[in-house]
Amino acid sequence: MWPSTRPRNGEASAQGLIDAHCHIDFPQFDDRREQLLSECAANGIRRIVVPGTVPEGWQKILELARAHSMLAPAAGLHPWWVDGTGDDSLEQLDQLLAANSDLLAVGECGLDRKKGPALTQQQSVFEAQIRLAGRHDRPLLIHSVGTHDTVLALLRRLGFTLPFLMHGFSGSREQAEALVRQGGFIGVSGIITHPRASRARRVMAQLPLESLVLETDAPGLPPHGVPRDGNTPLNLPWVLDTLCSLRQEPPAEIVAAIRDNTRRLFMQRLDTEGLQKPGAPV
Repeated sequence: MWPSTRPRNGEASAQGLIDAHCHIDFPQFDDRREQLLSECAANGIRRIVVPGTVPEGWQKILELARAHSMLAPAAGLHPWWVDGTGDDSLEQLDQLLAANSDLLAVGECGLDRKKGPALTQQQSVFEAQIRLAGRHDRPLLIHSVGTHDTVLALLRRLGFTLPFLMHGFSGSREQAEALVRQGGFIGVSGIITHPRASRARRVMAQLPLESLVLETDAPGLPPHGVPRDGNTPLNLPWVLDTLCSLRQEPPAEIVAAIRDNTRRLFMQRLDTEGLQKPGAPV
């Protein structure tokens, strides 16, 4: 039984929303993916960015995106599963990016201090992906748990100047502001719907509006009351409504800014009408 979305409170229009990070390719969606995408379209969600996590899943994401115009593909090596990752996987990613102009970003990649193999191994693979993103002119979708300062230091040391998403951000306002100065965008997820997530709610209320994008991370990061791994992209309007309740700007201004921010994150190659190839005029 899939959870239904929380009733909308009418604060903000969801038309043209983009979910900047959603694992709609995961197997738990296989039996209901078509229905779910139809429901997303009916609820004003126009685009869903699908990060890759392991080489075995990259082709599935590409095929799904080519079958569904709502979906936009990305490819990366998630830090949880880089144990044993060698040059062959990185070379495969390099070739994939070169051969597929519709791959929107490199990721999900990054560092996780709480889960996965040794941080030194994670960092080696993450650094390689930062370099690949720069070489192929792609933004990064970054997973960071307990490593925000390290991520920032790596981006600076490697001279990465393209946009990047700090997905599922859980750090401080000071860390967020430093990452934004480096060219980052902060992912606003279902975390802020949890009444006890006081720091996350405060940070998202205080950061500049032009630094924020919406994401669900479905099936992960479920909103308040949704079962673990029971999240879906249909909860994106709930995240938006919660953000509107936390901030001072009018809801219409927030919706417009979030849409513009997401386009800037993806280097004007993604909009609510279609996906443009890297290098295409805008």
